[in-house]
Amino acid sequence: MHTPIDPSRLLGRNSEVHTGTGVITGTILAVGMTGVSVQCVDQVIRVASADLRSIRPI
Repeated sequence: MHTPIDPSRLLGRNSEVHTGTGVITGTILAVGMTGVSVQCVDQVIRVASADLRSIRPI
């Protein structure tokens, strides 16, 4: 069963961000009404809230 997690509790944690086009694995840097920023290796990826499907801590 899916249990919702407050995304702000995932700040600084290694997580999987599931989008409509795939999965991004990295550290959650910021969470807001417009989306999520994830640090992956050497870049920061911003995922718009419309593209966000789920976030799962690793």
